[in-house]
Amino acid sequence: MADANSPRLASSSRSIGNAHWSVGDSRAYTVSLMAHEIGIRMALGAQPGNVLAMVLRKCLRIVGIGIATGLVVALLLVPALRSQLWGVSAIEGLTFALVVALLAGAGALAAYLPARAAVRIDPNTALRAE
Repeated sequence: MADANSPRLASSSRSIGNAHWSVGDSRAYTVSLMAHEIGIRMALGAQPGNVLAMVLRKCLRIVGIGIATGLVVALLLVPALRSQLWGVSAIEGLTFALVVALLAGAGALAAYLPARAAVRIDPNTALRAE
């Protein structure tokens, strides 16, 4: 017999999955737009580790702003949602922490993978592509 929480768990899992996908796509797109800049920095002698750190800082700053905005909006909506929740608290610290960690991890991974690939390309190729 199915648990009464199964539909809610499935719905919240889909929501988290969609957010994870969106964060990943937006960060990957941002890094692809930076390929020319990365190529110029590499051509001028920047170390790959420094360029990778720069890209991660830029992307994680945006992810951090998004997470902070989402938390503020979520906390502002608590009074309105309180009447819709049965058997659970409107503010669960563990849930908020897990969602923040998941989305921050998604943003970091989504920035790291394309940035690592961009750092490995030949600077001449990145400069010619523009």
